[in-house]
Amino acid sequence: MVTSDVKPPSSQNKLCGTVEKTLKTITSSEMNKRDIAYEPSDDIETHDLKKRNSTATLDQQKRELYDSQEAHLKALSLDMNELHSMGVAIECALDTQNEQLCSLSNQAIELSEQHKMVTRRAERLCQDKINW
Repeated sequence: MVTSDVKPPSSQNKLCGTVEKTLKTITSSEMNKRDIAYEPSDDIETHDLKKRNSTATLDQQKRELYDSQEAHLKALSLDMNELHSMGVAIECALDTQNEQLCSLSNQAIELSEQHKMVTRRAERLCQDKINW
């Protein structure tokens, strides 16, 4: 924590009395909190100025954070739209393949039935020749 004393010049010292103001600047990990340390010796104008500066800084930081998040969300949205389109294309391809598999399955069943008929006929013909 850095502390500095701010004293009015000697000419103003006569007008202001022996007023000493202490301004604290917070650094390192406490800086992320953006807390402003108010001293009891701060006058109302200094207090208001610190509060306005703090509020403006926080609002600006919130706006920057919001804008950054919006940019990331927009990029994610574009990626999600692309993934959605790919998913729809995959769905269409799978539907087509499923229809083709059903068709092949039906054709295989029909061929199997035809094969059984041909086999039965061939067996009958063989038995007829043996019986003669």
